Parts: sequence; structure tokens; C-alpha cells
Amino acid sequence: MKVESKEFVSSDEFWWPEQKAPNKLISCTVDHNNNRERILVESLAGIAAKAVNEGKNDEMVWITVGTTAAKEWFNRTLDRLAITEIQVMNVWELLNHMTNKGLVAGYVVYDYDDGDGKVYTKRNDMNNSANVATSVASIINAAVVDRSLESKMLDANLLNLFDASSNVSYSEVYQHLKSAINHNLIMIVDPKAPHHRDIAIAQNSIVIDASSNNDLDYFFGKMRLSSPVLGWGFGDEFNYTSRASKAGLIITASNWCWNLPFLSADSKNYQVKKVKSLNPKDIDWNKDGHFHSFIMSDGDNMQWLELNFTHHVDYWANANNGAFPFGWTTCAGQIAEMFPTTLDYISETQPSNVSIIDYGGGYHYPDLFGERTNTELALRKHARKVNLHMKKNGVKVFGFLCKDLDSPEAKIAYQIYAEELEDLTGMIAVQYAPYEGGNGEVHWAVDRKGRHIPVVTSKYSLWANLNNERAGDPNKIASLINQEVVQAAAEQKTANSFTMVHAWSEFTNDSGLISRGLNPVKWTVDKLKKNVTVINTEEMLWRVRMTHYPNEVKKIINE
Repeated sequence: MKVESKEFVSSDEFWWPEQKAPNKLISCTVDHNNNRERILVESLAGIAAKAVNEGKNDEMVWITVGTTAAKEWFNRTLDRLAITEIQVMNVWELLNHMTNKGLVAGYVVYDYDDGDGKVYTKRNDMNNSANVATSVASIINAAVVDRSLESKMLDANLLNLFDASSNVSYSEVYQHLKSAINHNLIMIVDPKAPHHRDIAIAQNSIVIDASSNNDLDYFFGKMRLSSPVLGWGFGDEFNYTSRASKAGLIITASNWCWNLPFLSADSKNYQVKKVKSLNPKDIDWNKDGHFHSFIMSDGDNMQWLELNFTHHVDYWANANNGAFPFGWTTCAGQIAEMFPTTLDYISETQPSNVSIIDYGGGYHYPDLFGERTNTELALRKHARKVNLHMKKNGVKVFGFLCKDLDSPEAKIAYQIYAEELEDLTGMIAVQYAPYEGGNGEVHWAVDRKGRHIPVVTSKYSLWANLNNERAGDPNKIASLINQEVVQAAAEQKTANSFTMVHAWSEFTNDSGLISRGLNPVKWTVDKLKKNVTVINTEEMLWRVRMTHYPNEVKKIINE
């Protein structure tokens, strides 16, 4: 197997490698229950995208997805790229089409992991040859083929270029391919899963699983700072996310994503529609009473934002979105690069009383970031990318999870982010476990203009089946907020705090309705005292600033 060396430039502006735009599109239908065929199609889509990047062809592949959101992004991206020529093919027609064009050099054979256990769970005797095959295919433009489909390759007169089923280790593959590997991204994926292998192949990414800490540390250490980790691991979430953070990388939670090469094509030259933000001049500063905010978790989850966040009735499409002020965490900077029309849609449909938060610029723990390399360099490099995107998309609030909110390392990160994010209203910080671990404490950092930037921690957590003191169901959280208000009034203070809402928790209301997402927040809001005003995230942050540094805020208002 011949490997040609290749140089990949690390960008100071973007996380993701560039994908050039096609002039034409092939829409490929595939049986979504047949993972072997889906892996094959993903590899062909990746080869097609790579050929566009290299100027060898002008067609890309869309793998058909039937969800409402997928159809929305498909049509919007066609319009964005002005593509009018679309062919429809099945798997084998696509293979023949690309082979006849000379785009498929051959095939890499693997043995699909048929072992017991569900996808994204740790399993004994896991067969990772699909990941080895994908890594090799990304370098030599080969189709990724399960052994059961090998006869189809022979019918197409394709040669077997590599056998990935022969117990080849990731490190052996890397040593052979490293001169051609793109060190600006890495993919971790369950070998059972077909999803988003197209972008790994299009961008020459090494592909591994998350079963070995040694593999994670070794390969994460090979990547350039602030690079994205495609996919998702399995086992303990903190384990692989913290390892990525320590290497100065960001987890993207993109394991169920589809069609990223096509959706991201030419995104770096595209101006997304800016989201709405709150001008402090529009706040009623004379309003009496107490204040509380609610913020939805897990917006750093890219696959959720692509697949079922915007159109799901539990979340963005809920009838209560806009019924009261609220804050949505998102991976705004990431999706602006990978599926920018989704951010357009969010901007177009954003209620005026809803805040959009960039949650980490990618899932990472600031207090661990770059620990194994150069902490300050890693933090500043990442923060500068976040800053460029926030200026471009109009987001004014930055949020993140920390391992330890009160640690010296966390406070260093707060200060670096305050310095690098130029037009920041404030930050929200959430303890990884428990969410409400910060107890509403406010940390302060100073920006380059000498202004104090608040880092506000979550006081409560709306999370099902938790027995923590400040976590629980709508009845408990409403009671705790009401108690806070009574105590604040007794101390002649104004309460102003926020609850982090666990996106996946299901609750039952007084009428027996089971729901998650925004409905349980509404149930909580309805139980608050009349002197509690629900406000969005930006207003909460401005009120914190006004309480502690009124002269700074008044100066901003009068500018």
C-alpha cells in the first residue's frame, strides 16, 4: 500500500478543515437498517467530497435521511450553494458511477463487529477493523467493504488494497499512514456505527474507538491544539472528554451526524444570520422583585442540533419557546462551520426573549484544557476561535462545564476567556457533576477594556431522580426558588440566580403528563411566587453586572 505524504495547515480561525463546494449532487438512497451498506456509502461519499477538495470532480453525495430537519437542511444547503443538478442513485449505482469516473482506487475489506452489546457500549472482544479500514481508506481513496459484500467489489473490477481484519492495531496503522494523516481532527466512533465516516475519509482523519485510555492519550496527543474530536466515545463520559481536554482538543458529540461534508461545503465563505441579543438599554431597571433564569443543557451536542433539536416539540419547536424568557445552550460556532443553515434557521425563528449561548465552542473542561501540553496557549487558541465566531454570529454569552468551578485552573481560564472574547455580556459555568455544584456563586474576570465580566454558576438543577439538595423535579425547584426569594427579601437583597435544565430528564406534572425539555420548565415557572420575574440569560448577566459594577454598565448604556 503506497502512502503519499500530505501537508495539512492548522487554522487560527476555524476548528474544522475546509470543504470545497460541488456543482452537482448525487442523492443516494440506502437501507438505514443495513450498517454494512451504510458504511460503504459513507466511504463513497467521503471519497467524492475529497475529490471535490482536490479538484478532481465536481459532484458530492447526499445520503438520504427522512427526518423533517434533514430535509430542511438539505433544501437550504442546495439554495446556499446554488445547486440545481441532482441525480438519484442506490448504493451499487453510486459505486459503479464513481468507479467509472476513476475516483475509487479499490477497496479495503473489514469484518463487521457482530458481537453482543448495543452500539456505544463497552463490549468484550470488540472487532475494530471497520475503524482501521476507514483510516486506511481515507488515505488511499478506497471503498470500505465488509467481507460479506466483497463479491460486489470483484464484480466492479475493484482490487483489494488492504485487509483491515487481520488484527492490525491502530498504532500500526498510524505509523504507516502518519505522513498523510490530517492532525487537525480525529474521529472516535464505535466500529458498529456507520455515521459520519464520510467526513473522516474526506479529511484524512485517523479513526479509533474509545475502549483504551492508552489509545486515547496517544492519539489525542498527536493532534494539533483546539482540533475537534469527531464522534463520541463510550463508557464514562468524563473519562474520554477530560482526556481530550487535557490534550487541548474539543469533543463535538457528533456521533449521529449525517452528510457533514455536503452541509459544510464552502461554509467558511458564508455569513450566517446573526442571532438576536439583548441591549442593556432595553432592560427595565426600575422593576422591583426578584429574578430567575432557566437554561437548557447539552447544546454542545452537535448531532442533536443537526438532527432533532430545532424541529422537536420537546425543545425548540415547543409551543412554550418564547412563552417566557429562556436560555438555550448551543454549539453555535461549530454548527456555523458544519451546517450553517441550521444557525440561520435558529436565528430566523428565535423568539425575542430567548438568549442563545455558545456552550464551550465545543465540549471541553476549561480547568483541564491543555494540561498535557501548554495550558495558556491552548486556552487562548481556542478562545480566539470562539471570539471570531461570536463576532460573526452575534452570540454574546459564553458557557461551559468545569470539573472544579472553584479551582485555580478554572479561574485562570475565566480570565483568559474574558480577555479574548471581545464583546461578551458574561459567562455561565456549570459543574460537570453536580450541575448545581457552584451554588450560584459569581466569579469575576476582567476584559481588555478593564470591565468586569461575571462568571455565574448554576444554583439549581432541574434533573429527574436526583436527591441532591438543590436538584430535582419542578415542584422541588420551584419551592427552592421561592425559599431563596423569601430569604433574600428578609435580608433586603434581590435574588438573581439560574437553574440548569437537564435536557434529557423526563418529569410527570400534576395532571400525569410525562414530558421533558421545555414543558417541565413551564411547570416550574407556573409555581413561582408572583414577585419572581423570569428573565433570560443575558438579562440575568446584565443585572449581576449592574449590582456589582453599576458605573461600568451605565457607561455601556450611555455609549
